[in-house]
Amino acid sequence: MNIKKNYLSAVITLATLYCTAVFADNYQDNGVFLGHSYVKYQSVIDKVPDLADKMVKQYDCRYWFVNAGFMDAKGLFIKSSEELAKASQLLNTIADYEKAKDYHFKVLAWHNGNSRKTDISKPEVRQNIVNDCIKLVSSDVNGSFISGSKREFDGICLDMEPAGKDDVFFENFVLLFDEISKALDKDKIVSACTHKYGTQNAWQWYPEYYYRMAGSVDLIIAMTYNSGSNTDLEYQNWMDEQTKTILQSVSGKYWQDSNHPALNDNVKVMLGFPGYPPSKYHKPEFENIKNASLGVQKGLNKLNEDKQNLSHKYFLGAAVYLYTDGTGKDNYSSETTDWQQFRQFWLKP
Repeated sequence: MNIKKNYLSAVITLATLYCTAVFADNYQDNGVFLGHSYVKYQSVIDKVPDLADKMVKQYDCRYWFVNAGFMDAKGLFIKSSEELAKASQLLNTIADYEKAKDYHFKVLAWHNGNSRKTDISKPEVRQNIVNDCIKLVSSDVNGSFISGSKREFDGICLDMEPAGKDDVFFENFVLLFDEISKALDKDKIVSACTHKYGTQNAWQWYPEYYYRMAGSVDLIIAMTYNSGSNTDLEYQNWMDEQTKTILQSVSGKYWQDSNHPALNDNVKVMLGFPGYPPSKYHKPEFENIKNASLGVQKGLNKLNEDKQNLSHKYFLGAAVYLYTDGTGKDNYSSETTDWQQFRQFWLKP
C-alpha cells in the first residue's frame, strides 16, 4: 500500500512540475504599461535606470508600453511638444542603460484614441494617425517627435476604445493597422491593445475580431480585466477561459473549420494583468495579479494537453497595467504587493 501511495505521489509531483514548467520560457518576455509621466517629466526619467534594473533582474519585463498621449478628432496628436517633452530623454536614458548592461528592451509608444470622437472611416483621419505613428517611432523624419534621440521606439501600440461589437468600425480599425504596418519600417513592432473576450457590449471582442486582427499586427495585448469578479476563484476561472478563447481565436483553432486556417505564429499574444485603482467592475481583492497568474497558467496547461492544438505557441507573456512609481500610493501597481505577486505566482509558478 505504501509503495502504491509513494508511486502515485511521485507521478502527481512529476505531472505538476511538467505542467508548470512547460511555459517557463514564455515568462521571460513579459511587459509593463508605463504612465504618461515617463515622456513628460525629467524627475521621473531620472529614476528609469533603477526601474530598468528591476524590470530586468526581478520581473523579466522586456516590453515597455509607454503612454505617449492621445489623438484628437482628426487623428492628430494632441499637444505633441508639451505631452512628449521628454520622450527623447527617456529613450536616451534607456539607450545608455542598454549599452552599459548589454541588454535590449522592446520599448513601444502607446498611442490612445477615443473611437467615438475620432472617425477612422475617413481616409484623411487614418492618414493623420499613420503620419503621427511614423513621427513617434522614427527620429530622422520631418517633424519627428523623438528627433535627436540615441535610440527610437521599437514600435507602436495603438489603443482605441471602445472597439467592440461594431463590425463597421472594426473593418476600418483593421485597415488602419494595415496602413500603419505598410508605412513603418519592417523592423518596427505594430501592436494592438484589444478588449477582453465577450459578446455583450462594445468593451468586449468576438473571437473573429482576434483572428482578423492577428493577421494585421505583430502583437496583441488583450486587456483581460474589469471582469466584475467577486471571488478569487471567479477571476481565476474567468482568466482561464479568456486565455483559452483568445489564443484559440488567434490560432484559428476556435472554429475547427477550413475558413480559419492557422496563422503564422510570428504574431504573439500578451494577456493583461491588473494593477490599478478599484472601480465598479474591478475589485483588486479578487481581480489581482495572483489570481490572473493562476488562471492563465490553468488555461495554458489545458491547451497544452491537446497535442494537436498549438494555440499556446502564440502566447508571449503577461503585461502589467499600470506602473507609475511603484509605491502603490495612487492605487496603481505596488512593488510590495502587485509585483511581489507577479514574482511569486507568475515567474515562479
